[in-house]
Amino acid sequence: ESWLLPFIPLFLRLIVAYTSNEPTTTPESNSIRYTCTRGILYTFVMCVRGFILYLSFNAIEEGIVLAVVGDNDNSCWYEHILKPHYQKESCYGQAFDFSDHVVLFLSHYLPCLVFEALYCFLFPFWRGATEDGGSPGNNNHQHRSILQSILPWYLLLMFVYVSFLTFLAVYRTASYFHTPIETVVGFLSSLLIQVPLGFLLLSERWEGSRSRVGLPTDSSKYTD
Repeated sequence: ESWLLPFIPLFLRLIVAYTSNEPTTTPESNSIRYTCTRGILYTFVMCVRGFILYLSFNAIEEGIVLAVVGDNDNSCWYEHILKPHYQKESCYGQAFDFSDHVVLFLSHYLPCLVFEALYCFLFPFWRGATEDGGSPGNNNHQHRSILQSILPWYLLLMFVYVSFLTFLAVYRTASYFHTPIETVVGFLSSLLIQVPLGFLLLSERWEGSRSRVGLPTDSSKYTD
């Protein structure tokens, strides 16, 4: 789920680009090459989150906590707030445990989804599905016109819905499972993904990288 959900807007664009009847009418920003390149970018982002921000950072955290606090199995920092019949059981708490779920939500789900959703609204892929040169009375043209009306709203509702679920999950994680400092460390870790993607999307300085994922390097590159 976490590896497929952020790809939904990209899959829609890829399907439209692949099924376009007239490739010459498909805008350059909707090309399969650019769409696949962004898919590789999102896969790379998810691998960085999984192998570096999760596995590697957890190993570093365990080493730091062990060096500072020591290995004391008898200490349970939250024992005083447990019910009496739970206080005698084994303690699974850690002296410090940064919120890797906050990292998951804010560097895995949200950045890839926001990046592709904004790209879709900057360069609508539904135009490639409707500009086929058919006459207004043609059934195929009418079906594509309906598709053009539905796709933007579907994408917008999906983006709002997933964003709401993501921030709700962040709130619950921060409220019930982690201390404020653990949540802040998780958020700061997620910036290692958010900031580069933000620069790639919003700054024209990274011309080489922007051109590879289909973003314009000047205002006149795309006419769609």
